[in-house]
Amino acid sequence: MRKSLGDKRKELTPAAIDEIARLYGGARDEYADDPRVKVLTNETFGFQRITVERPMRRRWEVTAEAVADEPYAAYAGLVGQRFETEKALLGEVAELTTPQKKAFAKACAITDPDAPIITGRGGKAEPDPDLRDQENVLLPEGWLALDESAREKALFETAETHLENEIHPYVPDAWIDHAKTKIGFEIPFTRQFYVYTPPRPVDEIAQEIKDLEIRIQHWMSGLGL
Repeated sequence: MRKSLGDKRKELTPAAIDEIARLYGGARDEYADDPRVKVLTNETFGFQRITVERPMRRRWEVTAEAVADEPYAAYAGLVGQRFETEKALLGEVAELTTPQKKAFAKACAITDPDAPIITGRGGKAEPDPDLRDQENVLLPEGWLALDESAREKALFETAETHLENEIHPYVPDAWIDHAKTKIGFEIPFTRQFYVYTPPRPVDEIAQEIKDLEIRIQHWMSGLGL
């Protein structure tokens, strides 16, 4: 196309449209072996987008910036002190209001991969929003034919297998928040339709470069250079 229309940059000619329709119509019989034809299941285009969480690890250190303004200036004597837990830090500033304590703790918090994991109620690890990631996992074959209960089970098992095989070898403390999983569909053009074209032989490219150098030298000599 002379001018792109959004993401559309190619225009199909009437002949190309007729060819596509012809191949589509015979995809399961006369053109089944044509390399331009692929018959795929609906699940091939589906994926579950999983949310991968990692535990929050923090330590707390009082800095000059944290006590630069009121009402925190009164605690300037704490500058340089480190605390392993938020509770220990807040024990030193008991006179502050609850909102002030939260702001002070946030100002003193430092991400440290070697620090203990921050836990919430029931001892459950708190996720770190800064380390949160999302990955797409292909839907299992036959998923759309399952009932709702079987679908949920299949999604869970597929995601956990992906976690164990593809994520835990690199980040062993990660887990999946299955409540955030979403289902989506896309046409994976590269995965399904890309055809590898091997590069030309090095000798052929080198010869072209030599020929080009000879032509350039000839042109330069014609200019008296």
